[in-house]
Amino acid sequence: MSDWNEFLIEVRRKQEEIKCSRSGCWYRGASQISHGLLPKLMWKNKKPDAEENIFRGYLRTRMADPSRNSWFTLIDMQHYGTATRLLDWTDCFGVALFFALNFGTEPRKPVIWLLNPFSLACRARGTNDKSIGDFHIDPDMDYYRRFVKTKDWPYKFAMPFYSPTPNERIHAQRGFFTVHGTSSKSIHVYAAHHIRSAEVPISLSKHVTDFLLLAGIDHGSMFPDHEGWLNKIELEYFYRDG
Repeated sequence: MSDWNEFLIEVRRKQEEIKCSRSGCWYRGASQISHGLLPKLMWKNKKPDAEENIFRGYLRTRMADPSRNSWFTLIDMQHYGTATRLLDWTDCFGVALFFALNFGTEPRKPVIWLLNPFSLACRARGTNDKSIGDFHIDPDMDYYRRFVKTKDWPYKFAMPFYSPTPNERIHAQRGFFTVHGTSSKSIHVYAAHHIRSAEVPISLSKHVTDFLLLAGIDHGSMFPDHEGWLNKIELEYFYRDG
């Protein structure tokens, strides 16, 4: 049996362990397992009011629309690389593989994280309510008010979020999010029953590359804008063998 098949069997086994082997599993690809499951806003010690100042600073840029729902703004910030309390997830395993191998850089210990978002929602609420958050359509759960102004977000632990798709990247990547709560710990620390990780052996890089090419998953499809198209062209002419 090939290493590629063994890797897929491991992924399937871990889906079963968190009880989402048939449907509903979310995936996150990362180039380094040691990064854990902490959003960028939590990586380092922050200055006082950092979250508010970052958000308000973004609203002063040309890309922002101050009249929009604050969750839409936060999601745009996330996809432009700004520090937020969001983590990106996808329900497409191939998309997670693309980000785990992080084409164009050298992955050191790539990993696919697997999440059961429904059981994580129960964990965050402390109840049997497994519904995923639709915070952007609930005026009482406005991001800016609950996290920045009144600072009374009700969940200590991360909550899964069925986000809107205000930009083409989220739609292309079949994206979802977890919203980090008041705990600054990595999700896998306090939610071990709902999370698994599957390390991607570097020896599988060629298999993964071939699979993604056949599936049409590349910079052009994942980032359907000028930046994605330019990265796709560069990789074709500078990084790919053959």
